[in-house]
Amino acid sequence: MNFLSRLLGRTDPVAAAHDRASRYDALVERARSVANAGDFRGAEAVFKEAIALDAHREEAQQGLVVVVERRVQSGDVNDAPPPEPELTEPLPFFSIVICSIDAAKYERVTAMYRALLADVPHELIGIHDARSLCEGYNRGIRCSKGDVIVFSHDDVEILEPAFAQRLARHMAAHDLVGVCGTAMLTDGHWHTAGWPHLRGLVAHHYPDTERYRVMVMDGGTDASVDVQGLDGLFFAARRSLAERLPFDEETFDGFHLYDLDYSFSAFLEGFDVAVCRDIPIIHYTYAQSAGYLEAHAKYLARFRRKYAGRLASVERGNTRFFQATFDGKPQVKAFFDALLASRRSIAATG
Repeated sequence: MNFLSRLLGRTDPVAAAHDRASRYDALVERARSVANAGDFRGAEAVFKEAIALDAHREEAQQGLVVVVERRVQSGDVNDAPPPEPELTEPLPFFSIVICSIDAAKYERVTAMYRALLADVPHELIGIHDARSLCEGYNRGIRCSKGDVIVFSHDDVEILEPAFAQRLARHMAAHDLVGVCGTAMLTDGHWHTAGWPHLRGLVAHHYPDTERYRVMVMDGGTDASVDVQGLDGLFFAARRSLAERLPFDEETFDGFHLYDLDYSFSAFLEGFDVAVCRDIPIIHYTYAQSAGYLEAHAKYLARFRRKYAGRLASVERGNTRFFQATFDGKPQVKAFFDALLASRRSIAATG
């Protein structure tokens, strides 16, 4: 602070920003030192201080993911799950639409949804001969009668018992909700814009190692409200949106880009598109199938033509996801819960 600023009782913004950055750097270094000594909870507390100081910088956000991962791996998972807020309205009727040509996968995923929605009004709609995902989902919409329509892959597993309550809260506030996506769509790959535009988190299973990797795209807590594109492994739409905005089955007559086309179209039409971070989900198919690149390139060209001039034009961002690796589903669930609780405590003190 210079002499005139002190005299007038004002803070020099440049000096204040420099001081804030210096304090942030010092906290990050201290947290890393505490973590290196094996005190992961202590390091977590210091990383949270740094994030409260500046949530937009990457170092403390990544450090928080690492130390929460380490303590979950070490068995330090005694945090009580946060209580579920009371719903002010009855749960909606859920229609779950699944396009699947694999009977075993379809049976597994429908058994999961039946268990999660056992006491909730719902219906399961299987499309087993879809000409494309757009065509199949449009057919599912026409068959459905739910207030909320969920479009789900057949190879996902949701680990949250309070799934219906959490999704209901999000659907009460937003028109279209997914679990990962971007706030800046630059191309037919939702992750291209990179940090800090990515949103959400999702786990993937690797059958060669039988391990699970959680990809953490950002540092948020509640649902993001600035989303332009969603990954299609799981998303849900209000009936009002689904009836007004059908999937574009003429342009996307295959199995690629249907998700970004639908979510970006909704965004451009002024609908509220969001990513939630409190529904832990595992995606079991991560490897690309034979012919994927050629098929994706075909629909990528169509996507670019359809949205020419409306996609963001930016340099490729940092697409390194924060990652955490675990041996089993209980650890994956514990990590989701612990990370969410830690981030919510930052928000509460902010």
